[in-house]
Amino acid sequence: MEAIKIQDTTVIGKWEEVNNLEASAITKNDGDTERLNGLIVYGYEMKFGKTNENGERYSKEAFDDFLQNYFVANKLNLPVDVQHSQAIEDCVGRVIYAETNTTGLYFVAYIPRKVAKYDCVKTLLEEGILQGFSKYGYATDYEYKYTKDGDFDYMQINKFDILSVSLVTTPANSVKFEKVAETKNALHFENKKHKRNFFK
Repeated sequence: MEAIKIQDTTVIGKWEEVNNLEASAITKNDGDTERLNGLIVYGYEMKFGKTNENGERYSKEAFDDFLQNYFVANKLNLPVDVQHSQAIEDCVGRVIYAETNTTGLYFVAYIPRKVAKYDCVKTLLEEGILQGFSKYGYATDYEYKYTKDGDFDYMQINKFDILSVSLVTTPANSVKFEKVAETKNALHFENKKHKRNFFK
C-alpha cells in the first residue's frame, strides 16, 4: 500500500505563557525537572469517530505504534513548526506530552522563549491568527469508504506516521482543544483508551 501524505488541523483553544515551570507539572512524570520558559499550547488535534473536512476518519489506534516505536523508543522529540514550514527558523518548539484517549489525540506543545520567532508566534496567538494545530505525516494503512449508492464517504485511516505538529492559520477540523519514557526532554505519550481521560 502506498503511503499517503496527510496534513490535518484542529482549532486552538488554550495557550499560556509560563516562567520557570517544572515540566513535571504538565507531563506528571516526577523525573521531568526541566524548567519551561515560554509558551505552552494545549489541545486535541482530533476527535476520534468524526469525519473531518478533508474526508478523513482515524481509528483510535492509528498513532500509537509510530509514537511509541519511533519517538519514545528512540528518545526523540516530536517537532512543532509554523505553517508546515521546514525552514529552520520556523521550527519553534516540540511536543512535551501526547496521549490518545477515548476522546482523541491530545497534545501539549512547548515553544521556548529563546527561539527566534517567539515574539511573532506569541503575537499571532494573541491575535487569533495562528488558530489551529495541524499534524503532518503519512497514512500507511487506510481504506476508502463508500455510501450504499457508491459515492465516496470518507477515508478510514488505521495507521499514521506523524512527523511533526504545526501551528497554522486555517484549521481543517473545527473541534476545540481542550509518560511513557523515563527520559528528560523526550516525548511523553500515553494510550488512555481504557482509562479515565487525564485532562477531564
